[in-house]
Amino acid sequence: MEQRLYYSLTKTQSKMQQYVKQILGKRGIRASAAQLGILFLLKEKNNLSMSYISNELELDNSAITRSIDRLEKFGFVKRVINNNDRREFSIEITELGLHEIQIAQKVIKEMNNFIESKIKKERLVAFKEILDELNGILREELQK
Repeated sequence: MEQRLYYSLTKTQSKMQQYVKQILGKRGIRASAAQLGILFLLKEKNNLSMSYISNELELDNSAITRSIDRLEKFGFVKRVINNNDRREFSIEITELGLHEIQIAQKVIKEMNNFIESKIKKERLVAFKEILDELNGILREELQK
């Protein structure tokens, strides 16, 4: 019997993205889920290069550039020119970006609580372990 794992994963991913987009939008959060990933990374360690962000989030440079452009338009980040090499710049989070994260953290916690209220803890732990394992397998495969 075919398990249709890929179909189930993509269908769930699509629904999850719709759910997250809807909840974030209702709460007035302008950054997308992917853009929030960049903001969270900058909150942990500010003043990062685009390539560092790209590597950490495992996204291609063009996707990061588009996201940074959008975040900059919102006023959530700014590009800072390197005084030693004017061709290089880093990305810094702004006060407005930090405020967006504060709101987003509350919403994400609520979303996690919602999921945890619907699925038993043991099953969620196993599910997360499986997702982490699959992510590691795919990361290794892509590096070949």
